[in-house]
Amino acid sequence: MPANLSFKINKIYSNLFLVLVLLAGFAMLTTNTLADETDDLKKIEEEIKKQEEELKETESELNKVRDKSKQISDTLSKLSGNLNLNQSQIDDLQKNIDELTVDINNLDKKMGIKKGDLDQNTKIRDIALKELYINNKKNLAEVVLAESGVSQMFETAAYYFSFVNNSESLISLINGDIKGYEEDKAEVAEIKAKIETQKGQLKKVVDQLAAQVSKSKSDLASTEKDANSLEGEKQNIQRKLSELSAKQQSILGEKTDSGTFTTSVGDIPTTGEASSRADFNPGFKKAFAGFSFGAPHRKGLSQYGAKGRAEDGQDYKEILKAYYGDIEIVEMSGLPKNISTDKGSLELDGKYLNGLAEMPASWHKEALKAQAVAARTYALSYVGWRVSDKEAKKSICTTESCQVWSSSKASSSSAESWHKAVSDTKSEVMVSKKSGDIFSAFYAASSGGYNYSYSSIGHTTKGGWDTECSSKNCWTSEAFESKGGSPWFYKGWYKSRSNKACGRSHPWLTESEFADIVGAAVLYTKDEGNEAHLSQTDAESCWGEGISGTWSRDTVKEKTGITSVDSVSVSYSNGGVTAEVKIKTNKGEYKFSGEDFRDIFNLRAPGVLNIKSALYNIEVKD
Repeated sequence: MPANLSFKINKIYSNLFLVLVLLAGFAMLTTNTLADETDDLKKIEEEIKKQEEELKETESELNKVRDKSKQISDTLSKLSGNLNLNQSQIDDLQKNIDELTVDINNLDKKMGIKKGDLDQNTKIRDIALKELYINNKKNLAEVVLAESGVSQMFETAAYYFSFVNNSESLISLINGDIKGYEEDKAEVAEIKAKIETQKGQLKKVVDQLAAQVSKSKSDLASTEKDANSLEGEKQNIQRKLSELSAKQQSILGEKTDSGTFTTSVGDIPTTGEASSRADFNPGFKKAFAGFSFGAPHRKGLSQYGAKGRAEDGQDYKEILKAYYGDIEIVEMSGLPKNISTDKGSLELDGKYLNGLAEMPASWHKEALKAQAVAARTYALSYVGWRVSDKEAKKSICTTESCQVWSSSKASSSSAESWHKAVSDTKSEVMVSKKSGDIFSAFYAASSGGYNYSYSSIGHTTKGGWDTECSSKNCWTSEAFESKGGSPWFYKGWYKSRSNKACGRSHPWLTESEFADIVGAAVLYTKDEGNEAHLSQTDAESCWGEGISGTWSRDTVKEKTGITSVDSVSVSYSNGGVTAEVKIKTNKGEYKFSGEDFRDIFNLRAPGVLNIKSALYNIEVKD
């Protein structure tokens, strides 16, 4: 705050001085020359003019303080409850409040005249009034008559009245100063009180930011941990597979359909077997089963999720952005008329796309349109077409390794709704806003309510919880796949793709069978080298050949002492995987990482029982 606000105090003292000068000057009126008296009047007028200018300047500076205080209040009001505020905004606010605090303290100091001083100035003013308006007016005749000539008499009278008028102006100005002082002092006190309120408001905003930053750091750490966990999962799987015997790898591959399993819905939707559901009664208790949420590969568009979103009122563009992130859906010029396939050259927006058997034609039209745009974008990226290089250089296969194509669907009247979705989105592709190009648009039948993010041709997809609330908070009840009726959203797997089941009619295990798997997991965590002995004990009856060195259930029981299971609890990470499996047994409580328990379950479980997804649960029927 500029320092010249001190004029308020100085002005009152200078005014009082001028009153005393006036009184003294008037007393000497008969002895001073008119020239001297004229000089005195000019000085008084100049002083009045100067103080009026200072008054305007003070009002301007006080207005600046008012404006700054209002600006801070407005900013605080806008930031309160705003989850998008940042440290820069907080720093600017703190700086403004600090400056305003200094300004107002200076004002308060400069205007801190004691009440006694103000009372004294008032008394002096009253004396001046008495002298000017009572005593001096009474002596006017004497002063005038004392002059020697008429000319001098009139000149003295004119000077006298000018003197009195200027004195009245000065006294009026003193009155205004006293009144203004009181008003300004009250306003300064009000602004000081407001600053304290603003400091309190700022503290709330700072606390809010701190909580937001803490949460963001926690979320970031969790995300990084999940990303590292997923990368670690991939490396561990590769390492573990290399450590398994050839026979173990062969059986595990057939059991889990590893490397060949596809999750596209296909031309005919997958039906949900009653025996694969959690409410199935196996006919015995205690019973235990592994239930997977979705199935690999959990990247890109979830077909059942798209169905659920469409039935929930979303259009195809909303659906695509939900799964692929920061994209635009563009009607692109320069697309190839035909693309090369292993069935020959096929028209892109004709026989090829019309014949794709990736989604049932009976589904909602917006889901079909989303599938059409995703399939077109995938095909173009696969054959090498790019926005900056509009040439299709490669051929695409027509199997599940690329996109499943059916010549009958291309011309079938029953697929009319699908054909319409293709024509309604003709030439439309997804383009990344980051790279400005198309990318490989992965899709799958079911991800269990969480999609992995992935990168392709400079674009990174959104990933995350595929739920109505966009978080884990409403998973699983509000997962779009669940709304879409996915039979794979939560499933117990006990058959291979070829329907091999090794005599089992459901995924449920007896307590002794599950206790054996828990014992195997305990032995594995004690020594990973034990993995070579932990294959399923019925490998010979199920797969036609046993695995040498496999420990029997009795051996595992003897080594661990585990014979019964009291309870099982599962926890999940924010990254969409099962984080931990906690199991209470007759030998105490054991904790396993979700990854380790799934690996041992798939290796040791009888028949073709397996946990398909990294996001899973262990169901218990008591």
